Amino acid sequence: MSVVYVVAIITTRAGKRKEVLEIFKQNVPNVLAEEGCIEYVPD
Repeated sequence: MSVVYVVAIITTRAGKRKEVLEIFKQNVPNVLAEEGCIEYVPD
């Protein structure tokens, strides 16, 4: 199996950072359930 690293940058509108992070965090379990996914975190 080959390794793929994906780094994404999400730019939000002013004042929307908290809202976007909450939505992101809600989706973490779904992404981690994907085969081969070892990490999915906001930074």
